[in-house]
Amino acid sequence: MPVEELVLGDKKITLVGTAHVSEESVKAVEDAIKKHKPDAVAVELCKQRYDALKNEKKWDEEEITD
Repeated sequence: MPVEELVLGDKKITLVGTAHVSEESVKAVEDAIKKHKPDAVAVELCKQRYDALKNEKKWDEEEITD
């Protein structure tokens, strides 16, 4: 998984490229968190996945595998 480190002023931002529903991505993110010990972690979600998380009924209907 690609990892990119950016510096913005006095802040360092680490971006970890991921694939939804990928064990390799889970490991890459876990490793990045352990290595960098960030103050915060942000997750990008497409609207469809966001809506599924906010709506329990839709989550039950959501296909989460490729």
